[in-house]
Formats: sequence, structure tokens, C-alpha cells
Amino acid sequence: MSLRCLGSISKTISWGLFIGLLSQPLQARVFDISKQSIGTFLRGTYANSSVGKRAYQYSSGASTEFSDSVAVNTSGEFGVYMGGGPLGFRFSVELMNPKRQKDIVGADSGGTSLMTLDSKIDVLIYKATFEYSWFLSPASKLYLSLGAGSSNVTLTNIYTMTAAGTSAYPSVSDHTEKGTQTLIMGEVALGYEYNFSADTTLLFDLGWRQMQAKALTHTSDTTSFLGNVSAGDPLKDTSSSGPNRTLDLGGFYVGLGFRFYINY
Repeated sequence: MSLRCLGSISKTISWGLFIGLLSQPLQARVFDISKQSIGTFLRGTYANSSVGKRAYQYSSGASTEFSDSVAVNTSGEFGVYMGGGPLGFRFSVELMNPKRQKDIVGADSGGTSLMTLDSKIDVLIYKATFEYSWFLSPASKLYLSLGAGSSNVTLTNIYTMTAAGTSAYPSVSDHTEKGTQTLIMGEVALGYEYNFSADTTLLFDLGWRQMQAKALTHTSDTTSFLGNVSAGDPLKDTSSSGPNRTLDLGGFYVGLGFRFYINY
């Protein structure tokens, strides 16, 4: 067989393979939420706060009245998701910040300003969450989640005294009161997940969180309205022999987030 004939056969085979490949139907990737097993996520929560004025209401004695209270808790969370079938696990870090109070006024019963106060609460949570899902379609599912984690709660109150306040509390000057506690957080939520763009899903959940700080301790030595306190002493209300300062950081919340699947 001549070289020219072999070349002709080779060209014929090449064109045949090319035409055969073109004739095959294109296979587009189709998202199936039941087959997703690993991803990352971003999530935020919003809740009416149960903290109220408890962070500072009785810190300077029961007779001081403050002009504002904490009304809202918000949080942001980042983590990874791993799962198979209806079972999934989330490992994440969440930062909660009840609404910060700035330049609020503490006054006596006659309305005379004794001090201004900046108050903030920071909560850092390391948590693990178990998730059980009911698949509604290839693009959506319902899920029940149970989570628990270690929470570090830090309360910071910065007091700036007025002339009237210095007269009423001659042993107290401008100072910062800071307390902290590490405790266990638990939560349960019912959620809905929906695929809306390629490998990304939208998360929406309604949940309830249990987290109460009942044993805050001072982080440093200071002179407060309760006298001289040392690092490690309990953060008290009203007097050095009074009850512990308590912060209720739990309650119902709504959550909204995005999950980005890696194995799509």
C-alpha cells in the first residue's frame, strides 16, 4: 500500500472521529443538593435581645437610672460543612455583638446626670453543629440542626463621671469595668436551603439559643462603684456582697446565609 493511500485513510479516520465527537450530546452539569458533601458557608443571625440594661443597670447602685438598653443581638458566622446523604456536620466560628451602647446617661432620681457610659458585649463562639436533612427536590431541602460550642463572653463598661457624679461618688473617678466568662452554648434550628446559582445555596433558619453568663469575673484590678476589686473577683451588682451580674444572650433568632459547595 502506498504512502499516499495510508495518508488518505488516516485523514478519513480523523474526520470520522471529529464528526462523531460533534454528534454526541453535550453533558451539562446538573446540581443535586443530595449529592453535595463538602463546602464552606457564611451566615448571620438577628434577634431581639434579652440583655436589656443588665450589663450596667445595677453596677453603680440601684438608684442610678440609665437612658437606654440593649434591644438587638446580631452575629456573623464562618465555617465548613461536611456531609453524606441526609447527615451533615458544620464546624464554625461565630462572633456575636449585642447592640453597643454609646454615651448613654446615668442619672439620679431627680434627673441629674452622674455619668456617661459606653457599654459593649463581645461573644466569640467555637461550635459544632449536627444537621439532618429532608430533600424536597434536587435544588432544595429542609433541615434540623443541633449545635453546641464554647463561648467566651466579654463585657466592657467605660464610665465617664460628671461633676455631680464625682460629688455623689467621691471615691470613684473615670474607670473601665471589664468582665469575662467562658461557658457552653446550645442551640436548635429548623432551616431551608435552596440552590440559586451554580454551586451556591441560600440558607434560611429559625432557631433558639441557650446562653447565659452568670459568673463573669473582673479581668484586672480597678476601683469601681463597689470599691476596690481585683482580677478574678466576681462581677457583682449593687454592692460587693450583691448578686452576680448576669447576661441572658439566648432566645429566638432568625438566620440567613450562603453555602458554597466545593465538590459540585
